[in-house]
Amino acid sequence: MNADEKKQVLIAQELKTLKDNIPAMLELQRLQAKMMREKFLALINEGFTEEQALKLCHGVLQ
Repeated sequence: MNADEKKQVLIAQELKTLKDNIPAMLELQRLQAKMMREKFLALINEGFTEEQALKLCHGVLQ
């Protein structure tokens, strides 16, 4: 197997890994969204305005 063929095999393996991990990545996004919403609501409950809470949440989990 030459270098180009090895590279193609490696790329195919990496793509399969990415495809296999899609469900876990989507679940992670859902959990991160829930965490961000809970942080936002907690800030509101502690007396921050919605605008302040949004600013404090901006960039969280990125």
